[in-house]
Amino acid sequence: MKHPNRKIMLEVLKLAKEKKSVACFVLRGNTVVTRATTTVFDRDGLPTGHAEINAIEKTCRKLKRHDLEGCWLYSSLECCPMCAAACCWAELDGVVYSADGNDRKRGAKFDDWIFVKPEQIFQKRKNAPKLVKHFMRKDGKKALNWD
Repeated sequence: MKHPNRKIMLEVLKLAKEKKSVACFVLRGNTVVTRATTTVFDRDGLPTGHAEINAIEKTCRKLKRHDLEGCWLYSSLECCPMCAAACCWAELDGVVYSADGNDRKRGAKFDDWIFVKPEQIFQKRKNAPKLVKHFMRKDGKKALNWD
């Protein structure tokens, strides 16, 4: 499969809109291995329950391996520093995100969460994932409209 993929991102954004959450898929080849959303506020209240972390953990368990070489992560929203670092640790081939952290409504609890951009994390790693920023951003902004 060629990345970025419009059909996959449309599915990610549909899930984000339905769940009123950040959504994330991990693909291996042409197959969606896992789908995940943010669970910080609903399932377990853990601050690490971001969609990207949840998707990486589910994929590692499903594939029974700690590295996700050969996999791509698609997210409805730009990765925070924690998630960007997890993408590096997981050895993903690439990351595609739609909406930018600045596309979120002002006044949200975590307005200032993007104090370090994903590319700043990725550039510190020799074999960092490829990064595709703002893919289908207009659609991604709509998916952030959770009211």
